[in-house]
Amino acid sequence: MAYWFSYLVAGGAYGTLCAAHSAHSLLPLSKVNHGENCFKTNRNCCNGVAFAGSPRFPGAGRQGCIGHWHVAIPVQSAPRHRAHHRKNLCDAFWLSAHFHLQRRRQDGVLFVHRGTYRGERAGQGGGPGRWQKGPDGAFARPDVFLRITKVETIDDKNFVLHMNRAEYDFAELFAFALIPAHLEEPVVKGLATPADYNKNTLYNRTPTSAGLWNGPYKLAQIQSGAFLVFEPNPHWWGQKPYFKRITIKTIDNTATLEANLRSGDLDFISGVLGLSIDQALAMSKEPALQQKFNFEFPMLLVYEQIHMNRNHPALADKRVRQALLLGIDRETLVKQLVEGKFPVAHTWVNPQEPGYDPNVMKYPFDASKAKALLDQAGFKPGADGIRVNAAGQRLSLEYMTTAGNKLRELIQQVLQNQWKKIGVEVVIKNTPARTYFGETLKKQQFSALAQLAWTSNPEAPPSDTLSTSGIPTAANNYAGVNYTHFSNPAMDKLIDEVKRELDPAKRKPLWAEMQKIYAEELPVLPLFFRTDVYVVPKWLTGVLRPGQKPSAYFNQESWGVR
Repeated sequence: MAYWFSYLVAGGAYGTLCAAHSAHSLLPLSKVNHGENCFKTNRNCCNGVAFAGSPRFPGAGRQGCIGHWHVAIPVQSAPRHRAHHRKNLCDAFWLSAHFHLQRRRQDGVLFVHRGTYRGERAGQGGGPGRWQKGPDGAFARPDVFLRITKVETIDDKNFVLHMNRAEYDFAELFAFALIPAHLEEPVVKGLATPADYNKNTLYNRTPTSAGLWNGPYKLAQIQSGAFLVFEPNPHWWGQKPYFKRITIKTIDNTATLEANLRSGDLDFISGVLGLSIDQALAMSKEPALQQKFNFEFPMLLVYEQIHMNRNHPALADKRVRQALLLGIDRETLVKQLVEGKFPVAHTWVNPQEPGYDPNVMKYPFDASKAKALLDQAGFKPGADGIRVNAAGQRLSLEYMTTAGNKLRELIQQVLQNQWKKIGVEVVIKNTPARTYFGETLKKQQFSALAQLAWTSNPEAPPSDTLSTSGIPTAANNYAGVNYTHFSNPAMDKLIDEVKRELDPAKRKPLWAEMQKIYAEELPVLPLFFRTDVYVVPKWLTGVLRPGQKPSAYFNQESWGVR
């Protein structure tokens, strides 16, 4: 599944740690999918805040991660607050968590009520958050909750989630989160329609309210689009946090991000997608900065790509899409811009993943072949070199990405020049990240090309990115992230089959067939896989470099000073 990123920066000594967000996390609170954000209060209904990267059961580690608007189910946390999972023959998830449970039904919502879990049967009408059968959720992964048929209470400390079918990623309950009933239930009851939840939830209206969050730090102050301030949570049951304050600033321009680091306003820049790689490479060569920081470039499952609007008359033709990929020299691009640190991508599957097919069709740079395909598609060179069709319409494409991202803007300029050489005119039009991810992509308001990136877990099925059910539309309240509106019955069938296949060896040919379709149809233009950019002050200890969904802020309770 796709997962959108945060740019974070942190810093400080005991007393203050400064951090910064950029890009996707710049979305104002009104734009955040708070169905993913809701969690629980602890047993004492504490003032808790914990931002986590990946609320998955297996290996999720400690909850309480600053960096993303998600909070994780506690897995292997403090002794009294452990959660475990196992698969049952009846395809159930078993969660054993040391909280009290009550069986209750209301609109398919799973609540937590002052330290107790209250399981609500899924699929009984609408409801807030991500747990509902109807089309009003507007969340990226509604399929996770559509799979849950009921919540069964076993005793005061155990409940079972019953699933409607067996799938190999059964333990990956992405964004599975619980709502504090004593705070959110009145909001739910007062809604005119379930679609109004995001606008009315306390996570949006009063996010510093006691009891909304839980973790080593509490959210003490927030100014949308500017900063968040965290202070230690006195009710946290785990390791006592070292820092008295952590400030996260929102910075959407990578040049400004660098300037803040140089000036000392920020101390720690963490992947994913903080500084651009070219900036970090240049900075890492400066002796003065080498004395203060460690510059690290760990590999990450982040896939940079260009989405294409298939409703564009030219892009509806597969030959044009293939010509666009053949017409760009990606190998030279990554060598010149990032010193070859980004491996070129051929599909969305990273070569490090078990499902990768090394024999998948590849598109090496071949301008002559690209021109031949455009000729076949009916686009002939015009007087100024830009191709036109039989009706005299120019082959002109609008190319969008996030404004202020230096590396992406450089890539745009390089590709614009390379495409011009095969007769394709490209017009660059960028927009702020909050608009780009909040409206432009999900409502397909890009006319031709849109560059972005996502991250995923190893061997995560592309349910939300390549299936027909993942297409965001007004009818489903723009849930899903299949922004290209790619709809292929064979791909849909394979996605369903690979999810149901529990034998890893038998999944491999299914993955190979999906990649074959992807490489042939090219719903997007694969660019490369990214590395993280970490700029870590030499005095800071305990920072994780996970390489996938859990952010580096996943264990901030363990941060300290050397």
